[in-house]
Amino acid sequence: MMAGEVMMEKLSIVDGEEYTDFLIEAYKDQFHAGMFRDRKKVKDRWLWEYVQNPAPADGKPLIWILRIGGKIAGQMCVMPVTLNIFGRPYKAGWCQDFIVLPGHRKKGMGYSIVKQVTEQSGKYVEMLLAIVASEASYRIFSKASYIDAGFMDRAVIISNPGNFSGAVTGNAALRIPLRLAAGAVFGVSGIAGSLLARGDVEVAQYSGTPGELDALCSEVSRDLPLSIRRSGDFISWRFVDEPRGGYKIFVGRSKEGVRGYLALREEEVSRGRLNGLKAGIISDILCDPEDRRTAQALLGAAIGYFKGRVDIIRSDFLGPRLRSAFRLAGFIDMASRNRFYAAPLSGELRAKGADFFKRGWCLTRGDSDLDLF
Repeated sequence: MMAGEVMMEKLSIVDGEEYTDFLIEAYKDQFHAGMFRDRKKVKDRWLWEYVQNPAPADGKPLIWILRIGGKIAGQMCVMPVTLNIFGRPYKAGWCQDFIVLPGHRKKGMGYSIVKQVTEQSGKYVEMLLAIVASEASYRIFSKASYIDAGFMDRAVIISNPGNFSGAVTGNAALRIPLRLAAGAVFGVSGIAGSLLARGDVEVAQYSGTPGELDALCSEVSRDLPLSIRRSGDFISWRFVDEPRGGYKIFVGRSKEGVRGYLALREEEVSRGRLNGLKAGIISDILCDPEDRRTAQALLGAAIGYFKGRVDIIRSDFLGPRLRSAFRLAGFIDMASRNRFYAAPLSGELRAKGADFFKRGWCLTRGDSDLDLF
């Protein structure tokens, strides 16, 4: 390759030394740079995410790299998932780990990567999905003809008013009223959570095999217009085998059997005004969208589990049914910069039209890469 020549190519292996060097260099100035310092952990994570992923897709790993003068200068990866449309499965993928080396940014490379990866992905999947959080990325995906389905929802409960008020304001005079207000909200949510958790749905930490959840996943999929299909294998891969670990899975049962599940984890906020606070994350929740008692029992159990352990409880999702469930459990809405885009690639899905993919989604944080940082 001549000096300065630009070329896109599909990566064949994810644990090569050249590619690992690129990842460490590319992410060293990002907020989650700490995840890219240990070479073995970087390789293990990429193998788990893009090769060991159980979703059906040809040509794994679905990773495209940009070379400039023979050296890797950028990339975009596609994490395979199964898209569910009213119970029918389609091969799909999340656009993620889209990054360009610092020296090549703001030169139009980003759009070129997205455009070429989108075109080439049609050989392997029928739909591409993306969640992006910057004005520059909004423009790139819109220019590449992705359908803009709006901002993700974010629901929050302040579980430690004292720590929260100290983090968000440097004005001591404002801390006391803010603490009282936040405490009142958490008190109400705690009462709501305990009341809603009552009834004939019992929630407990899961100790069985994920395969037991297959029937639930299949049943719920039939009633959701647009979602990511789960299975026992997917849940095991996503929340049990994830290299970082730390997930807790809870299952709601009634006399009819398993009615729903959720996946929780804890993290320390590493940026913004909440930097240093402990966060409880509701990564995933699944139950019949019309089964309000199970949804509230699961969310009530999450509030109870995190009480005394974290400063703030939050979840990112998309869909009016989930929004209603979180509000009923005492969560408050918080603005999110995460915007969701979709690109149908197959003739069948394109024929449905853009409006079909602008509404009807039911997505959780654990469906995409939002929960992988």
